Amino acid sequence: MIRPERIVLSSGGPREGANNFAATATDVVYQGDSFLLHARLDTGEMVALRGAVRGSNATSLPQLGDRVTLTLAPEDTVLIDGSQT
Repeated sequence: MIRPERIVLSSGGPREGANNFAATATDVVYQGDSFLLHARLDTGEMVALRGAVRGSNATSLPQLGDRVTLTLAPEDTVLIDGSQT
């Protein structure tokens, strides 16, 4: 599970030292002071990102079908072994 508020939309491509994911925007919802982005990772999984609308990003949100880079800080990442039940 990835918390939507922990993922960052990286306008400058992959960030050094972060976990970077290439994806395609499948839905973008402007919500006034925030936005919700649904994206399909290149591996096929769907993720959601929630971000604040500030300054110039209000006019530069991705459009449907746009390629995007999503980043997740290492300190926000916890790996869980799925083989254990």
